[in-house]
Amino acid sequence: MLRDQRRIVPMKLRRLWSRLAMTVGVLLYASGCFPRRLYFRKGHPLRAETQLSKVDESLYSRQLYVLGVGAQLKLQKARVLVIGDNPVGIETAKNLILAGAGAVHLSPGERQSLPQSPEDHSNSMLRGMLPNLNPYVEVRVYNHSVGISNYSVVIVTSGSTGARIRINRECRRLGACFVSGEAHGLFCEAFCDFLDKFVVYDQDGEKPRELAVVSVTNPPDSEVITVQTSSRHKLNIGDYLTINSNHGRWRVLEIMNPYSFQMEPAANTKEFRPERGDFIYQVKMPKCLRFLPLECRLKDPGDFLETGVFGGVEKVSSLVVHCGFQALNTLESHLAKHSNPDVEQFERFLQETRFHLSSLREKHRFVSQEFDFEARHVLWGILRGAWSDIPPITSFLGGFLAQEALKAISRKFTPLQQWMLLSAPECLPDLAPPTCREIRIVNFSEPELISSNLSAPETSGPPVKRQKLASKYMGQKRAFGDEIQRRLGESSVFLVGAGAIGCEMLKIFAQMGIGTSSKGGSIHVTDMDTIERSNLNRQFLFRPKDVGSFKAKVAAEAACALNPDVNIKAYTERVGPETEHVFSANFYKNLSLFISALDNVQARVYLDDTCLLFKKPMIDAGTQGSKGSTQSVIPHLSENYAAQQDPPGEGVPMCTVKNFPFLAEHTIQWAKEWFVELFQVNVKEGRKFLKSPEEFIRSVESGLEEKGGDDRAQSVLKSLIPLEYSYKGSIMWGIDRFREEFAEKIFSLLSTFPPDLQTDQGTSFWSGTKRVPRALSLNVSDPMQLRFIRASARIISQARGIDIPKHDEALVTEVVRERQGFQNSSTNTDPILQLRNLAKSTFDVERDLREVEFDKDNDSNFQMDFITSAANLRARNYRIREATDLEAKQIAGSIIPAIATTTALVSGLACLEIYKLLQNKSLSSYRNNFVNLALPLLAASEPAPPKRSPGSNYTIWDHIECQGRTIKDLSLELSQKHGWTLDMVSCDNALLYATFFPLEKRNIRYTMPLTQLLQEVLGKEKARSMWENGRFFLFCLFLFFFRGLVFEVSVSVSVYVYVCLCVSPTSWLPRHPTS
Repeated sequence: MLRDQRRIVPMKLRRLWSRLAMTVGVLLYASGCFPRRLYFRKGHPLRAETQLSKVDESLYSRQLYVLGVGAQLKLQKARVLVIGDNPVGIETAKNLILAGAGAVHLSPGERQSLPQSPEDHSNSMLRGMLPNLNPYVEVRVYNHSVGISNYSVVIVTSGSTGARIRINRECRRLGACFVSGEAHGLFCEAFCDFLDKFVVYDQDGEKPRELAVVSVTNPPDSEVITVQTSSRHKLNIGDYLTINSNHGRWRVLEIMNPYSFQMEPAANTKEFRPERGDFIYQVKMPKCLRFLPLECRLKDPGDFLETGVFGGVEKVSSLVVHCGFQALNTLESHLAKHSNPDVEQFERFLQETRFHLSSLREKHRFVSQEFDFEARHVLWGILRGAWSDIPPITSFLGGFLAQEALKAISRKFTPLQQWMLLSAPECLPDLAPPTCREIRIVNFSEPELISSNLSAPETSGPPVKRQKLASKYMGQKRAFGDEIQRRLGESSVFLVGAGAIGCEMLKIFAQMGIGTSSKGGSIHVTDMDTIERSNLNRQFLFRPKDVGSFKAKVAAEAACALNPDVNIKAYTERVGPETEHVFSANFYKNLSLFISALDNVQARVYLDDTCLLFKKPMIDAGTQGSKGSTQSVIPHLSENYAAQQDPPGEGVPMCTVKNFPFLAEHTIQWAKEWFVELFQVNVKEGRKFLKSPEEFIRSVESGLEEKGGDDRAQSVLKSLIPLEYSYKGSIMWGIDRFREEFAEKIFSLLSTFPPDLQTDQGTSFWSGTKRVPRALSLNVSDPMQLRFIRASARIISQARGIDIPKHDEALVTEVVRERQGFQNSSTNTDPILQLRNLAKSTFDVERDLREVEFDKDNDSNFQMDFITSAANLRARNYRIREATDLEAKQIAGSIIPAIATTTALVSGLACLEIYKLLQNKSLSSYRNNFVNLALPLLAASEPAPPKRSPGSNYTIWDHIECQGRTIKDLSLELSQKHGWTLDMVSCDNALLYATFFPLEKRNIRYTMPLTQLLQEVLGKEKARSMWENGRFFLFCLFLFFFRGLVFEVSVSVSVYVYVCLCVSPTSWLPRHPTS
């Protein structure tokens, strides 16, 4: 007994000592004094959260298509320190946490932004949200500064220039990458230093090209080869290629046209030449980059990454803005942060900016000693916005800095070299900068700073009274004034889409104060989708507990938490013709702005049509991976969204997909179509058969002579045979499908087109991209075959209501082993006879067939297992590269790659346009943006003006009111007022009248009352519904042909004009509108 006690006591002491040591280690680690690996043993929960060996594909699925699995694994092991808990630092940390960095620590910097109002708690709310954004990320928010050791990337968003230089030096000593960012109102800049040797393994992030060789021109006395491909090669001069994945290296020498190019051997390829039918694969080559420290780049900035239009770069040098930032840092102690700048401070600021410009190296020396009006306007905007946080700029810079940190960690994408500058003075009110008095010319060769001689400036007259800004939205009020802030609060915005961009927009709206006024301001947000787990990686307003809830409602609640003053209403309806009773004319008339955060073109076009009808502005934003774009649609000033269309994508002929595939994309597309055929189309036919077998058989018999009768019979047989309603029967059904598609149909194709078949030109039929297929035999030792049969069995069991055992792998293997030597269960007898035999069987009503809806994100339904295994088995038929699970999921599910950094940046650029709309700026102030953070690239252009009709000044934004009650009246009125000859009239895609109609029909419709004509063509219910929803006259889009002389040649020019029919409701429809 005593002996047992002696053994227990030391054990308790050891446990107590172990816990004490762990507690001390955690405290020391929190202070940043010791590296993590000394205090967290392998298997510790904190270590397991950050150093993952696997990637959670259900969470990071959209991001993996941007970064890749390898880069994501590197990211999960990285440790990032963000110095500066200002809005830019919080935004940067948020994006890194969503991306899945191993550890993200946030500490205060040396200098803060303007003090936060007690009423404005959005930043503190965002700071409190950080630890809950991603369970895999170790998030720590410090109230004190910490050491920068043991971090792979250090990001500085707050602090003086001297402090940033010191941190940069320490980062270089420790071998850590350094990223710096700074924002002053509507101006921001970023800097990167990734050490002396930084290797990038993928410069653009694009998928390597895979091309099939159609023809080769190989001169015997030259090493240069001309290659023609089956599709657009999209290669550039200098790209490296390989033949069939393993035959040497080639380099692109010259681009001949989109389908052909010249290449030369790069190394060890003289003994091999490509032939027709070979495959060319693009090879990503690493590139070594050299960076200079911040101290050197301040003296010699080099080139700036900038949009080219923002800030009027053609008018104001980027060096002026850059040196203006340096002047702010120098004069920090002499400027009153908490008040609007006065003339005296502007004088000091201009002198200090001149000094920094003159101190640059000779090749960057600023020639002029005086600033013109544009430069003074920009510098005045910098000074007014000094240390102010504008929410769109904060979102933009936070996304950009986080993306550069991801590049430093993953070595993927080209990093910034080394300065980025964004300035948006076109958003500022059109106020002239203050006129400065005569300024003494200073000898710029003096080493001392100018500010040292301006500590006690001479002033005349009473001191200038400075306005204290201790209110909410302090930064915006300082940059724009109270009037613009009032307009923001009274704005009524309609946000369509509450996904990744929608969440960012709502966050920015809440920080800007949009819709906070009690005088009609509001935010309306709608989205019909529900939250999925994959959304949590980018849509930061959602939490795991919200999965399954409507996006719009959860996002609206989160926005209200950020700013309780916001008046927001959430909808769960889709914006389209079917919901015009919800989003009616009265709803649209009260709106100030449309925001499009949609993911498809069709919905954007409908929203664009609505903007045209109600003459409302629209801002559209979209992203795809590291790319993003924004477009501003301004009534009467710019063209509408649908005026320009993207070029159509490269389509694949159906015969290629079905019989002659040569790329992995073809096999995946075929597998997705086969899934729809088996589990949706065939199931529909099977349900018709079960409902009325005899009637279905009669319809099949009558259709046998026509095309499709035999296909319908086979659809039913595939969905109902074998008759054994058990999981074993489902496995046998999967084996039958395997043999039918991967063996029997291959034999049938080869019997039609034998391997030695010759064309009429004497060439082999199976040449070029046509690859001779081979049949597969059932093999129980092949994991891919077992995966396909198991997935097929589980899906058909779900469709037929068959119970699935929990552990079915052994049963699948056993049945496959038994059926290896047997033929298919179904025989090739008369399909009508098989249907009649099937009709005599008894079916359980409770086990009726159910269609299987495709769900790419649910791994438990085995649908992606079916598509991936079917695609790879077909790839083996044709000796094609097999696809990975991620690749198959992206193509089959039409997944758009996405990452939080691009979303935040694009949302910021889009929201900048709101400031311009509220000030009724001219067209030259608006911007359409395109970004590609992988390069990186920032490009902007002015929106194009709307096209005007020839012979008149009308655009698509103009509406013409007519009183006519018949087509004849309309024709006479338009002819008398505008000189137009009416040839065609349409309404809601229905053709009402055209001169090419038969004479009798044309005469009848020409004099028929429009009320009767519209009800006859559109239908009474549709016409009544359109009127009740306030859209009847607005959707009347008429097409006229203007005949006249253009360049002395008689032509007919089509002119689209909206015609509003001004008639009484009682004369149009039998009842009055309800709304």
